[in-house]
Amino acid sequence: MDNTSTVAKKKDLFHRKELISLVGVFATPFAILLTVTGIVVTGVRGPALWVCAGLMVFSAFMNYLFPRLLANQPMERRGVGVQLRLILNVALNSVLVFYLGDAFRPMWLVLALTPFATAIYASRVRTLSAAFAVSAALLTIHVLQGHGADVLLLERLAYVTFMILISLMINSAAVYPPSTEEILKMLKRPSL
Repeated sequence: MDNTSTVAKKKDLFHRKELISLVGVFATPFAILLTVTGIVVTGVRGPALWVCAGLMVFSAFMNYLFPRLLANQPMERRGVGVQLRLILNVALNSVLVFYLGDAFRPMWLVLALTPFATAIYASRVRTLSAAFAVSAALLTIHVLQGHGADVLLLERLAYVTFMILISLMINSAAVYPPSTEEILKMLKRPSL
């Protein structure tokens, strides 16, 4: 069986709860660091400060707690839980990028975390779906902030391309690792 047909038959790995837990261990602290830095750098005050701080706390709590809740769920319901978590992360992170992203440009990285994390345990289709969702969110934020077709749009299109390609690379390495035979074959005849 060739690699293409093997890849097409791979499924989401929701049963691997340790893969789902990686998000809480690695991505969530990075998201907290970005958000706190964004709040400090932008000097956001008033209701926007409370919205950003509240979303950060809720998101951190959700991303640490969610894997523990999913571990106790039957396999049939884990996929729904993971999808809910993905939607919540995109929504919450989009609000953070909207409020903080103009003054603190690295804030877009909180959106990139969703497809990167999804790529660790999900199918290629689900990974692309997450990457396209956050890409659409980032471009929608661009429009809502009143930016036009300028250098910032090109910068954000570069972010979108980065998110999609890196998500696919992570997915290929994590979910579809090559077999020993494939590795040996690649070493004998590397394709460039």
